[in-house]
Amino acid sequence: MSNQNILFVLISWLTIVSSYPKEDPGYFLLEDNTTPISLDHKFFRGIPTQGCNDNTNLLIGVISKTSDINMRSKIRRKFVDRMDKTKMIFLLGSTSSPKFDFHIMTEKQKHGDILKLNILENYRNLTLKTYGLISYAEKFCKNVKCVVKMDTDAEVSVKELEDLCQSLPDNEQMITGHIYENAEVMRNISNKWYVPHYVYSDNIYKNFTFENYRRLPEDAIFTGVVREKAGIKIQDYKVLHTGNTKFPSFFFGANDFGTDSSRAPTRSPKK
Repeated sequence: MSNQNILFVLISWLTIVSSYPKEDPGYFLLEDNTTPISLDHKFFRGIPTQGCNDNTNLLIGVISKTSDINMRSKIRRKFVDRMDKTKMIFLLGSTSSPKFDFHIMTEKQKHGDILKLNILENYRNLTLKTYGLISYAEKFCKNVKCVVKMDTDAEVSVKELEDLCQSLPDNEQMITGHIYENAEVMRNISNKWYVPHYVYSDNIYKNFTFENYRRLPEDAIFTGVVREKAGIKIQDYKVLHTGNTKFPSFFFGANDFGTDSSRAPTRSPKK
């Protein structure tokens, strides 16, 4: 084989190899998706009829799965009747199950507290549920001072959250909760929270608040990376958590916490 042919084969091989991702993408896309996340109505598949109104001061967004029917019922029995200027909504994704579709339709008609998003009900789409909560608050809750994001199994006192919201200064942007400092980015593909370098190049996350003692990229994105880019302060509020109790992330100055697509993450996980 001539030197010219060898060179051609080598260049061809290098071209093919260079086209492969340097790391296993895991659940992430192979390349950047720079399409801005849309804020139009198509992101919402149903607005809560009993959601925010002009008197709402505190909005609690519960990140829930469509299958969490009993847990949502338990939360309603425990909290909803005791609320004054607080509204609670449940953020759900979409499924292909007629059974769950029927249950969700029944819940929506009966309680009016379901915010259904136009995303697949998938663990990897938790980030978009947080985005959906912030988008809803910005679009429909102009007078809300504080927004709380919590899971269905969080153990919180709504009265305590209302008192905290009332005590906070007006017109100040801040996120409070339990702060995770110097959290390592997981590079092991077998780890549940694996993130490749091409998605997030730093080896340490920005300081962020999180629910329970776990490291979720979802928390690091909105209460870490996006928060820092938006110039929003972060505060560790220890009253919200003790021991292994789960606690919420707490946003205040909420109607100023914009969801401009330039602040949103540009990498999208696989659905």
